[in-house]
Amino acid sequence: MWTPEYLLAAVLWIALCIYMLTAGADFGGGILDLLSFGPHRAEKRKLIANQIAPIWESNHIWLIIIVVLLFVCFPLVFETISIVLHIPLTLVLVGIILRGCSFIFRAYDLPNSQTQKTWGFIFGIASLLTPFMLGICLATIASGQIPTLPSPTFIDGSWGTSRQIIDQDFYFYFIGPWLQKFPVIIGFLTLSLCGLLSSLYLVLRANSEKLKNDFRKFGILFEVLTAVSLLIAIFTSRTDAPRLHEALLYEDWSLALQALTFLSAIVLFSALRKGYDRVAQLAGISQVLLVLLGWALGQFPYLIVDTHTILDSAASRAILNPVLIALGVGACALIPSFIWLYRLFSPTKPV
Repeated sequence: MWTPEYLLAAVLWIALCIYMLTAGADFGGGILDLLSFGPHRAEKRKLIANQIAPIWESNHIWLIIIVVLLFVCFPLVFETISIVLHIPLTLVLVGIILRGCSFIFRAYDLPNSQTQKTWGFIFGIASLLTPFMLGICLATIASGQIPTLPSPTFIDGSWGTSRQIIDQDFYFYFIGPWLQKFPVIIGFLTLSLCGLLSSLYLVLRANSEKLKNDFRKFGILFEVLTAVSLLIAIFTSRTDAPRLHEALLYEDWSLALQALTFLSAIVLFSALRKGYDRVAQLAGISQVLLVLLGWALGQFPYLIVDTHTILDSAASRAILNPVLIALGVGACALIPSFIWLYRLFSPTKPV
């Protein structure tokens, strides 16, 4: 079971989980920034900016790891995703770039100027766009709607697959697979989870009870949206992602997963209402990890449901084994660096 192929697939899942718990919370901070109104608006936005500023760029290392591992270790999967999901992935990149630029420009523009407000609005919209499109991509991969690409042929002096696809049916390959009910619902679910994580993190960083209460209310709101999105997703997956639907409802592990997810939601609600903020944060993190675990188990052993399994799409072990060694060596530097980074900018660890 623990072959190089499966080990690297596990690394992909772990990197995705860390990216969701870190960068996802940063995206959620932009969403909360956009939704911040009322008498405490300026204080909330200042807190959000102060928490995002030191670490927001470093969190993208996990996305880079995912992209590089797919390209090197699962090239067929990388090719299919980069072609069929070209439009949503491009929007993800546009969102990341817009978000970064607008965050910096807003920070150094004239305070309270119209330009600063415009950059703040762009920052919020980009924070909505990016996780929404990421959720659409993940849902499309699990849906079984991605078509098998035609074999490359020699056209006009070069080998190409995209040219064939454009000539045959642009909508069928580039739009149809992801413009479905299920991927859109998962996009909203991803937004809800990002907003939830950010709310739970910011409750612990707020230095006044009024701000804590505001972020607790945000947490309850996004937990409700998460629950609604999950229920709708399960319903729509019956037709749009049948393999995932069957697995989440009828596999041996599905009942335990559902029970743990429901329990984490109950604990989160109760903890937020009673002010047990650390418990609420742990419950929220658990809920996100359970959702990602259900997604991974539901499509196992596929990386792209119905077209590419982990074993069939992997590169040769002459490539996989050195990559595993490189990951082990790199982790010895990367993990301590991240621990130090978060401790350095933690308000409970003054330096």
